[in-house]
Amino acid sequence: MNQQQQQQLAVLDGQWDRSYSQVKPEIVTDQARLSDLLADTKSDPLEVVSLQQSIARKKEQLRSLATSIYLRKRQILNQEQQLQLEECMRQYMDAKRRQASGGSQTDAMPDGVNNLINKVRNMWSKTGAP
Repeated sequence: MNQQQQQQLAVLDGQWDRSYSQVKPEIVTDQARLSDLLADTKSDPLEVVSLQQSIARKKEQLRSLATSIYLRKRQILNQEQQLQLEECMRQYMDAKRRQASGGSQTDAMPDGVNNLINKVRNMWSKTGAP
């Protein structure tokens, strides 16, 4: 990977890090509040539903951002790198399907995509590919 590609990827990583570090703590706080409301027999049903919808919106915001950043990262790569990424993505998705069919499904998609990009980066640096 050349210097320009690395810089562009670093900018995108920074965008992700800033957004994730802002939204994820909000989700955690809201989930704790939701648990408290669900445990309270006197909680307002409208507040429970509203908070649950807020959590869902924030999670979707992160998923959407992760997808957008992944697609922008993919555009930075040359054709050979894109083909390598495509193969890595197939392997990653196969592993996720096997994991999901095993019963435990996580919502770590954004981190998973970043981990995949890092694996591809490491692969290129080891093989000397551009």
